Amino acid sequence: MQLTSLVVTRDGGIKEERGFPFERTPLPHVPVGIPNRGKTGRRLAIGKHFISEIRGERIEQGSFKLIENDVTLLVEPQESEANGRIAVLLKAESGFRGTSEIDVEDEKKTVILRGEVWDSENGTLGVNEVALMIVRPGDQITINRTGRLYGAPEKIVVSVDNDYAFKATPLEVIKAKAAAEKDEEGKVL
Repeated sequence: MQLTSLVVTRDGGIKEERGFPFERTPLPHVPVGIPNRGKTGRRLAIGKHFISEIRGERIEQGSFKLIENDVTLLVEPQESEANGRIAVLLKAESGFRGTSEIDVEDEKKTVILRGEVWDSENGTLGVNEVALMIVRPGDQITINRTGRLYGAPEKIVVSVDNDYAFKATPLEVIKAKAAAEKDEEGKVL
C-alpha cells in the first residue's frame, strides 16, 4: 500500500510528501504525534525483519498488521498494489494557541492511530492532531481548528479524488456552492 504524509497548514493549504518519516531509536518506528510528550503521542512499530529493507529516510510502501493489540507496519516491495486505498499520515495545524481535530465518517474503518504534536513545550501555543488513516477515492476528512487563525478557515474538508490527489476546501465554500446549486434548481424558467 502506498504511504503518504499530508499537512493541512495554518493557512488552509496542503503539503504532501510521498512516504512516512521514521526513526530508528529507541526502536524502529513511525512517530504519530510526539511520543512521551503530549497526551497521545504514539509510535507505530516497524517489523524488525523489515527494517533492513528500508532505503533512505522515508518508508514509501507498507502494510499494517495487528500484533498483540498493537499495530506494526510491515514494509512491502515497491510493486505492491494499492487495492483501492492508501495510508495517510495527516497532521492538522491549529491556529495560534488553539487546537485541531480530525474527523472522519467511519472512525473504525479509517483511523489506525491518533496522536498530538505540541507547538511549545507545554502545548500553550497550539496542539495539532495527527492521525494515521486508510483512505479511498471519494473519502472526505474534516479538519476543525481553533485559535487565532488570522483569516484562515476554521473548518476545512480534505477530499480524495480517483487519482489519490488531495484537495483542501473551506467548509464555507462547500456550503455556499451547495446553496447556490439548490437555488438554481428551484428557479422556474
